[in-house]
Amino acid sequence: MVFKRVINLRKMIIISMEKKLTRRQQQFLIQFLDLYREMNQPIHYKFVADRLKIGNVSVYEMLRLLEMNGYVKAEFVTTGRQKGPGRPSVLFYPTRQAFEQTQRLAVVPSELELWRQEKDSILATLRKKDKETNKELATTLMGMYQNTTFPLVHITRNVAILLITLSQLPMTNKLNALLHQLAYIGVPGYMGLTTFFGFAVGVAFLGLVDESICSDLMNNISRYEYYLQDMHSDNHQRLCDFIHEAVEIILDDPAHSLG
Repeated sequence: MVFKRVINLRKMIIISMEKKLTRRQQQFLIQFLDLYREMNQPIHYKFVADRLKIGNVSVYEMLRLLEMNGYVKAEFVTTGRQKGPGRPSVLFYPTRQAFEQTQRLAVVPSELELWRQEKDSILATLRKKDKETNKELATTLMGMYQNTTFPLVHITRNVAILLITLSQLPMTNKLNALLHQLAYIGVPGYMGLTTFFGFAVGVAFLGLVDESICSDLMNNISRYEYYLQDMHSDNHQRLCDFIHEAVEIILDDPAHSLG
């Protein structure tokens, strides 16, 4: 009973903190995170002000507000050139809560609906169980790599291309075992999403698939890993559910039986 009260209290605190952020503050937090990812280290508020073309005082006050709400932390450092008791510089960096909050903000209803439409379209094509149609879909998806910055859609396209590529290979006992592993991706004790794309790189290096597909997989792996690392757990589950459905369709195709 006490445990449930603690959990409910924590949820109330999180909801309360989220409500304190206005749309302007949320946008600033997203921009601050982009700069932090770019620099990969705590950053000075003047640097933020310069990049965002906002006054120093306004940026400093905004960062302090975010710090009060648990989204940012400050650290004071002195430079090696500084002599005497001089004033240290203040640098800011985001907290884990900031990353989680922006992931929730990133998936707005319109973007989530876009992903659902794309996912349903891919699954509908796979259900046709036509080899040439699947190849055309993979080619179309590869041509759309640069058309979106929405992480969930980008990774879904990567995954679909890889699954279609696997479905084109002659079915063997090892491939069949792999597909059955993928049917449980994300489940404890089975392959995870990071391992999944590591396997894709292995496939590319072994030359088991078309050279153009190998090149695209290799060129996009860093983007895949970047998106996956920052992705909210809800989207991880959406991706796993998509893979489960897609693999089930592939395994149900008589053309992929070991016969």
